[in-house]
Amino acid sequence: MVGDVGEDQLLSLISTHAQTHSELTIPIGDDAACLTVGSESMVVTVDAQLEGQHFHREWLSPSQLGYRAFRVAASDISAMGALPRWALMSLQIPPDLSVQSFENLMAGFQKACKDASTTLVGGNLAKTKNIGVHITVIGQSSSAPLSRAGASAGDSLWVTGALGSAAAGRHLLAAAEPPDYSRPLIERWQCPPARWKLCDQLCSEGIASAAMDISDGLYTDASRMARASSQSLEIDLDHLPIHLLTPRAADFLETTLYELVVRGGEDYEVLFAGPETLPEWAMATGVRKIGRFKPGDGLVTLKYRGSEFRAGDIPTGWDPFEVSDPVI
Repeated sequence: MVGDVGEDQLLSLISTHAQTHSELTIPIGDDAACLTVGSESMVVTVDAQLEGQHFHREWLSPSQLGYRAFRVAASDISAMGALPRWALMSLQIPPDLSVQSFENLMAGFQKACKDASTTLVGGNLAKTKNIGVHITVIGQSSSAPLSRAGASAGDSLWVTGALGSAAAGRHLLAAAEPPDYSRPLIERWQCPPARWKLCDQLCSEGIASAAMDISDGLYTDASRMARASSQSLEIDLDHLPIHLLTPRAADFLETTLYELVVRGGEDYEVLFAGPETLPEWAMATGVRKIGRFKPGDGLVTLKYRGSEFRAGDIPTGWDPFEVSDPVI
């Protein structure tokens, strides 16, 4: 059964059936498809937001759903160092959805497109029981797109934004009575960050050598980057950027910071490999150095207070606020 093998193995099976083509500049299996069309580098991705799997209607207004659907899809464009230019939307909608809700969903999507200087150029409509929003985004890159396979031994691992707040927000939305401080964390889940301008500049200036977005959790996605780059990776948990409210949410949810920050997912921040130091303009965006690539075979080691651990061995009382400065 496909449910027994996991996403990575299914993606590997897809790759074995995919045809190679001279216009495909990065092999299938990265964050997005990269094509050379004439003298231009085109980056194409598709993503789905399905009711009951990715969201519940009570978690988002229709306009928030439209906005979020674009941001989630465009995150893969960011990870390739490209700018989103065009979008297509394939909507599955139940017949009992109100016309006003449909209009608001479209208005939210169009607002997200406008904020990104992206144009909606087409799509499809289909009737179904639950809402499904399928977004294709086409981006352009001013230079060779980034892949997750470009990291080298000695490169530092950097991350944009704060980690774990989106996972906390998602769990708080599911809580019967979320605490009064929940709103900033919930908004982190409802409205993923926009990192494409930053990543485009990192790419065009030759600063980043590899990148990918964090959709499935820091550990999972960092492991994918390490394997793709044929390197090992050491991540220092003491240096992870974390929202001030995430520890309180972890206590309320009766979980650990480790589960939210390292395993939680849906951050849609960007991991990238780069030099030991970055230009001042990049540091001013709040990026944080959290690890280093080493020669190896894809193994990820987590450092915590000077000790090394594997993924399942981090102490449940992990509290990075004792040794680093959180971010908001």
